[in-house]
Amino acid sequence: MSRFPSGNSPADIVLTPSLLAQHPQPGQQAKLIVQRVGLWVLCAYVVSGFLNELTLRLVGTQAYLLDVTLVLLPFLWLASGDTFRGLRHPIGKWWVAFLPLLLIATAFSIWRSGSLALLMNYIPRSYLLFFYVTALAATFSKCRQLMYVNIVASFMMLGICIFYGADGKDGRYYLPGGSGFFGNGNDLAFQLLIGITRFMYLFSRKSLLAKVLALSGIAASVPYLLWTGSRACVIGAIAYGILLLYLTRRRIRVLVIITVVAAIGLAFAPARVLNRLRLWTGDATHATSSDDMSAIESGLTRMELLKRSISETIAHPLLGVGPGQFPVAVSEEAKARDEWSQWLVTHNSYTEVSSECGIPAFICYMAIIVACFRMNFRLRKVSANRPEWAEIANLNVALLSYILVYAVCSFFFSVAYTGTLPYCAGQTLALYLAAKQKLDPING
Repeated sequence: MSRFPSGNSPADIVLTPSLLAQHPQPGQQAKLIVQRVGLWVLCAYVVSGFLNELTLRLVGTQAYLLDVTLVLLPFLWLASGDTFRGLRHPIGKWWVAFLPLLLIATAFSIWRSGSLALLMNYIPRSYLLFFYVTALAATFSKCRQLMYVNIVASFMMLGICIFYGADGKDGRYYLPGGSGFFGNGNDLAFQLLIGITRFMYLFSRKSLLAKVLALSGIAASVPYLLWTGSRACVIGAIAYGILLLYLTRRRIRVLVIITVVAAIGLAFAPARVLNRLRLWTGDATHATSSDDMSAIESGLTRMELLKRSISETIAHPLLGVGPGQFPVAVSEEAKARDEWSQWLVTHNSYTEVSSECGIPAFICYMAIIVACFRMNFRLRKVSANRPEWAEIANLNVALLSYILVYAVCSFFFSVAYTGTLPYCAGQTLALYLAAKQKLDPING
């Protein structure tokens, strides 16, 4: 016997609000209105950075949507009625614990004003994203709406890349001018790879137009990703491909698609960029130009930075040297030895947290990433084999892919103080809580 009421399809049950939401009381109705408005403001915030990038390039001035949404979001979040919805799962408690550890590390930072400036930017723009998403994306339809906005933002990023990108002196593709957020090829590749995971969700839709748009986005993104010469994102892309093969039942078809798309990208990639990608090991015998030597030196420098950041973690295990102060610490120590030192970040988000904020903060950071994986895999296990839950399963795969790309690429990038992790964690928990109301019990 079907578990669903007659006259309703399973998809309708997933997407239909609760009976309380269908016949809300006045207080409940006001709450729903605030959440609806808040979600639209959150969506505006998601695209505001890319809109700024476009207006700077087109008219020479930024759009002020970012500033407006930053002012409105805290008030809408507090008035949503689900302010602390994110605390209904341990991942929210880990996220809450992360902030006081950053504040304490700032109090004992080797350059307190520098760490304080970092947190004043990080908390309103990035840290609170987790709570905004979990409070405002309170149903599956809202989680899906947020994903569609992510897709729009990814297409905006791809358009900016196509129309305004250029080859640097080292042959690597990047975005000159603008706000400078994507002036580094690695940052650009990271955004493109995240965009691909979102386009794959669009491809899962039944609409032919959605599939065409998704394939167009993926086919256009892969060459540019390779042209950036980002070896870290190539590793992330390989990990993503392996995940897709693991999750799908149509492995041969997926493998063929991945191979074709990769072949197209490689066919159009400049030879010197491909040579950079081949220089994985740092073996100078394969170097044929100054660009190759620069690529090898970059890899060796990152290895030294990894060792140095681990040393700083061991030397300052509880509180680190202060948020954002790894370059300062290395520079001061080199100055004391009368040596010259480059001003470089750790180029590793894990040791960025451990060396700058201490091991307790690192434990929280890792716990959040692990919890996102665990939550997504648990939801995948429950929904994957049920055709009626295909909507949830497809969105779940997109978020699982998102956290995988972040976990792999952040080993090579310093992105711990950006909004990428809190946004991904917030979306993951929002979907989990929305799905938990409809699926069989899921132990958190």
